[in-house]
Parts: sequence; C-alpha cells; structure tokens
Amino acid sequence: MREPSAAASAPTRLEILENRLLFNTIRPGDFGAIPNDGKDDRVALQAAINAAKKGDIVQLAPGQYDVDGTIAIGAKKRVRGEANRVSKIVFSTRRNQYAIVLPKAGDVTIEGIQLQANCGVIVAPGDAKNVHILDNDFVWGYDGKYYNRMAFRVFGMSDHVKIVGNYFHDSPFSDRNVDLASTWSTTYSYNTFYRIHDGGHIDGIHNNLRFIGNTGSKIERMGIEIQDELASAKHPGGSGIYVEDNVFTDWYKPNPWSFGLSVPPTWHRNVVVKDNYLSVFAPGQDEPSEGWGNPLGQGRPRPGYGIEVDFTSGEVSGNTVIGPWVMGICSAVGKSVGGAPLSDNSAYGEMAWGSFGTEGGNRGPGIWTDDGGNHGEMPLDKQPKPKHKNG
Repeated sequence: MREPSAAASAPTRLEILENRLLFNTIRPGDFGAIPNDGKDDRVALQAAINAAKKGDIVQLAPGQYDVDGTIAIGAKKRVRGEANRVSKIVFSTRRNQYAIVLPKAGDVTIEGIQLQANCGVIVAPGDAKNVHILDNDFVWGYDGKYYNRMAFRVFGMSDHVKIVGNYFHDSPFSDRNVDLASTWSTTYSYNTFYRIHDGGHIDGIHNNLRFIGNTGSKIERMGIEIQDELASAKHPGGSGIYVEDNVFTDWYKPNPWSFGLSVPPTWHRNVVVKDNYLSVFAPGQDEPSEGWGNPLGQGRPRPGYGIEVDFTSGEVSGNTVIGPWVMGICSAVGKSVGGAPLSDNSAYGEMAWGSFGTEGGNRGPGIWTDDGGNHGEMPLDKQPKPKHKNG
C-alpha cells in the first residue's frame, strides 16, 4: 500500500479573500425621479446624489429630468448619463444662478449628460481638484444675467481638471463656455463648439495647461483667451501652456472683437501655439456664411487678430490663418526676451495690418523673429482644408 504524499495529507485550506469595498449604482428612480413625467425632480435627484458614497455611480435613466432650482454635487461623486447622451436634465433657475454647484469640488465626475440651463450650468465656488467634465452636451445662457452664463466656471485653482469631449452648442446669448482661474495640469481639449459666443477665458498662474484638438464653427468672439493677470515681472508665471491642433472656422457675424486665439500670458515660459487652423470663413469660402457683424466704427467689416501672443519663452509654428483678420499673427513679445519666434505659419487673404506683425505689450513694443517657412498674404483660392486630429 502506497504512503500518502505530504501534499495529499496536508489539511485543506480555504484562502481568505481580501476585504473589498463594494461599489453601488445609485438610480434616481428609486428616490422618485421619473424621466419624462413633467414633474420637478430636484428633490429626488438631490437625494440620490446625497446617498452616493465614494466609488458609487449615480446612473441617470434615458429621458428628461426637470429641475426647478439648483442641485449640489459634493466631493467624491460621479453622476453619469445613459450611453449616447440620452439622459437629459433641464434646469430652470434664477437669472443669476448656476444649475449645478460643486461646494467641495474634489474627485467629481459629470459624464455623458445633456445639460440645459437658462443661466449658468456648473460652478465651483472655490478650488476644483480632479474634477472631470466629460462627454456632455451643453445648451445654456438663454435667460440669465451677464457673466453668470458660463457652462463651467471655477473661482479658485483648477488642479487636474479635465474638460474633454463635450459639445457646447446653440448658446449665442451665453457669456463663455468656460471661465477658469489659475490652473495646474488642467486640460480643456477635444471638445466641439457650435454657435456659441466665446470658447472661454483662462486667467492666473498656469502649469501644464492644455487647449488641444478642439473644433468649432459659428463662434462670435474667440476660440480661447489665456492670460496671466496674477503674474508680473517680480512674480513670474508658471511653465507649459499648449494651444495646439485646434480647428475653428466660419465665425458668426465677425466683428473687431472676433479673434481666433488670444494667448498673451506675458510672464509664462514654454508657451506653445502650434498647428492651429483658424478661418473666418467656412472651408473653401471667401465670406462668412451668415454675413458680417457690426464694424464698430472701424470702417469695412473685419475681425480682429487671428492669433495674438505674448510670453517669456515659447513658439508659434505651423499655424494657418485664413480671411481678412486685421492681422494674421500678432506678437506682443518684447525685445528683452527675444520676441516671438515664428516658423512654418501660413496666412491666406488680405490682412489690413499684415499677415505677421506686432503690438505693444507689457515689456514694451512687441517683436517677432522669422525662423523660416512663414508665408503671408497668399490667395484665398489656394487655402487648404483643415486637418482634424482625434483625441
């Protein structure tokens, strides 16, 4: 008779599984929020959001929720719509209110929802850290008071904030898509704009700020404006502002306040404005599809600058500007830091103040240097088509 092996004779052991957190899906219907019933869902939606713990998902159902007033989304919350943005929330607020308030804006995700609001949509009254605004559909600002009509606004520092893959549209009476203060590793990228007033304003001290791969048409004012009002020669700004691969065309009734990209953060280093395509017209055309705006006493109708820059160090390269911008690319970068290096930029159409030029900046008169490959005042009938890059 064979002796049993040591392995066979050893007592059986059941491995103890590690302790784990079990994440839940919170459904607003369980709290009384029923889509498409025409009733006010504010209390029920707020109860569902309040019930969510860290790691839970508040999962909206398909259809329309109606909210009379404002809801709050606290820290460590995730609110998600059904696939293909078929979940919609329509807010009715006071004319100076935001629809969604992030009172402690840390680790918050709002994703895949149609968000419609008469005034502003989302606001963080303080700092925002790890706040992700992803793949939403925004319509807003049609009945609100001035400078409360933003789709997303942060009053404090934006730290690792992501505004990615959203559709901002049909909101010509809004103020801006976004308004951010100082930023750290924040991205506002791969969004689509259509028939909006202004793509956004970002001001303060910035490190690793990205505005990349956005596309849009029917913008009335600017694609983006990035400044550094909090910085100075004694208190310089940060490093790394990347404005790249954006495609904006066919401005809505362009006027002298219609710029392509305004990027004058004077006291910042490593500011890159690269491979952007900015056309006053629809591709291949030579007039705005809905006509010109008010010339504001400037004579013939025209927009402002295609690209405006100021910085401590950086580059302006590979950009295409098309149409009668008053100036294609305008440098306010001072002589003391070597001016703005321009390379491989192309300008199509007659521009009253030239394809490439300067204006006064915080360091005195701006200058630019020709690093090669720049071509100006080329005929409109030779304009290239835009090349879209996917994020």
